[in-house]
Order: sequence, then structure tokens, then C-alpha cells
Amino acid sequence: MALRYAVANGNWSNTATWDGGTLPTSSDDVFANGFTVTINGTFTVLTIRNTSNGSPVIAAGGQFIYANGGNLTCTASTGIIMGSLTSPLEMTLNRPDTATFNGSILTVANVGNYIVIRHSGTGTLNLNGNYNMDGTTTARSTISLSSIGTLNIVGNLSHNGSGGTFTNVIFIAPEATINITGNITGPTSNGNLTSSTIYLIGGTVNIIGNTTANLGPAFYLPGAVNYNQIGNVSGSTQQPAIYNITAASTITITG
Repeated sequence: MALRYAVANGNWSNTATWDGGTLPTSSDDVFANGFTVTINGTFTVLTIRNTSNGSPVIAAGGQFIYANGGNLTCTASTGIIMGSLTSPLEMTLNRPDTATFNGSILTVANVGNYIVIRHSGTGTLNLNGNYNMDGTTTARSTISLSSIGTLNIVGNLSHNGSGGTFTNVIFIAPEATINITGNITGPTSNGNLTSSTIYLIGGTVNIIGNTTANLGPAFYLPGAVNYNQIGNVSGSTQQPAIYNITAASTITITG
């Protein structure tokens, strides 16, 4: 394992973007070092990070963003490590552009307002891996959609944190579309309803898999949502699996 870091803003494929003038390899932990690196091809590393480091001296901040067709694989158990309020990985692309991340996020830095992956465009972001929320701090998300884009997830979503409010694996504000192939499990702590595994203000969610409540609900729907699922839905003695608070939602379940 080696630590690699950006030394300039630029494309991932450009050797001038990196320390030592060579591209990172599959055995490297890769730091943004305060710069913006564009994922403009297919690359595999252990992790990407926007944390700081003492030796070599690496600054906190910066991020990795996608060019159309960009494909990044991180093979560590937690593939993205946060050290800044700026999301380490962001997609700003608009439809019909697409991008892909292959990797799991099992721990999230326990700092308020941290978001690991942000989708802020109207294009399609594909995520292949398992995603979890942990820790105790309020107002954090593993994945956030802040625009009317499409998110495709193949993997399981879980929540074992005990934060106060708005700690979610996925937080979706606008009329986005989410397609999930995998199982969704509610929080293991009996916290605020806003800290469900997935918080949907609006949009459409299509699921192939099972949804299971725990001490908290798997889904919290405070706005009008079009919810479609092929799979089983199981409540707990504490909460329903799907907590819907508006008559404007449509929920269709085959299972």
C-alpha cells in the first residue's frame, strides 16, 4: 500500500495531476490534497480520501468528480474516507451522461454535515456496493441527491447509527429517481424518524429486494413519493418499514 496524492487540478489520466508523475495503482490510497481530480476513465484503487496526512504532508479538502463515462472502483471495505465538508466524490453531470462507482461505504466520519457521495446533476449515477450509516452525530448522509437525477444502486443499505436527526444512508430532496436492487434495513437505534435509512421528500423509488424495519423505519416519506417494490416488507414492534405521512404518496408492493 502507498499513499498517493494530487498536486494539481486535472484529469485522473494525466500523470501531471499526481505526485511522482505516475498514475495511482490498485494498491494505493489516493488523496485529493485540496485539489479537484476528474475521473475521466476506468480506474481502481484501495480508497479515495479528502483527509489530511502528516507524512507526506497532505492537505484536507478537495474532491473527485466525474467526467461522462467515468468508472471508479475502490476495493477497501470502506472505499471513501472523509476529512472535509466537501463531498469526496461528486457527480455534477447532467442527463444523458452517466458515471459509476464500485465500492462499499460502511463507516462515515462522525462529523455533522458530512456527505460521502453527492449527486448534484441530472444524469445517472450507478453505485455497486453496500452502504451504511453509523456514528452518533446529527445531519450526515452516506449518499445525497440534491438535483433531479437518477441513482441506480446494486447492494444492501443499512443503518446502525444512533444520531439525533437527519442521519441517513440516502437523503433525497428533489424529484429524483432511485432504483435499488438489494435489501434495505431500518436503523438499529430508536432515534428520530428523520434518521431513517432512506429519507425521501419526493420523487420515485423502485426496489427489487426486501425492506425491513428495526428500531427505526427503513423509509421515511414526508413528501409525495411514488414507491414501487418487488419484495417483502416487514415492520418491527417499534416501527413500520415504510413510514408515510402524506396522502399524496403512492405505494405499490408486490411481495
